[in-house]
Amino acid sequence: MPRFAVECERDPERGEVPIRFGWPDRMRQIVELIDRWEGDEDSYFRVRTEDASTYILRQNRVSGVWQIHFFRRGGES
Repeated sequence: MPRFAVECERDPERGEVPIRFGWPDRMRQIVELIDRWEGDEDSYFRVRTEDASTYILRQNRVSGVWQIHFFRRGGES
């Protein structure tokens, strides 16, 4: 099974930020980083993709594993 992956880039002001995520055959381009916050062991990133969908991506800072924590399709309220 293909592995879920997140590609990041270093931003001088915000540190590492995700720019693309998904699976090898279905990568999603992030067009906006809406919000970012830290939990006890996880970092969270609320992002918008090119199809206007909103995702919250979660990265465990200990293991480095990424997950989709929340999803709302573009155009939904």
